[in-house]
Amino acid sequence: MDREPLSGSIGPPLRTALDQARADLLATLSVQVDGLVADAARRAGRAGDVRWWTAALDGPVRTLDDAWARRSGPVLRRRAAAAALRHQGAHVTHVTHVPSPSCGGAVVAAAGRVLVVAPGRERGAWSGAVLSGSAVWVASVLAAGARVLPAGGPGALPALAGLVLLVGALVAARVRAVRSARDRALARRVRDAVLLAADHELLRRISDADRGLPEPSRAC
Repeated sequence: MDREPLSGSIGPPLRTALDQARADLLATLSVQVDGLVADAARRAGRAGDVRWWTAALDGPVRTLDDAWARRSGPVLRRRAAAAALRHQGAHVTHVTHVPSPSCGGAVVAAAGRVLVVAPGRERGAWSGAVLSGSAVWVASVLAAGARVLPAGGPGALPALAGLVLLVGALVAARVRAVRSARDRALARRVRDAVLLAADHELLRRISDADRGLPEPSRAC
């Protein structure tokens, strides 16, 4: 086993181990949040629901915190104990460690910042574009139908009514498609914010360890 450096730094071996733990944890979190993005896009309005994201992120955040505690806690506590006992020539092989502070606060806050601004702004932009384009198209179809109605005979009115129903169904389908695309885009932005916040938190923990600060020095 590599001995810990005498200085306050965690040194290359431990730093490499923590960096690898960070990469592995972020990869796992990315897969989990990708699943949440898919779930959010399947139901209208869910992607912009802060309460849904808060509840949905709880499991992945707990997994990240537990995995970090398992991979970083023992080695950091062993290093701290070894440094404290070094003057006695003791070598510590196992030390019980306290849990890491949860990064849930930082992750949920990052998701919330995206959701506070995005829904209203996007709803206005998307709805305006869809309704404006649909209204022009519907008006042109109805105007064409009205022109041929007088010369169409008795069957023209039912045909026009059927055309109106078809137009309505097409407009509704277009609105649903646009809304689904909007929700997917919003969910992806939440995903990016969540992963960035988790990465910053893990980097902060590694930096604190490198400076010799106790891990629970700052809760999220």
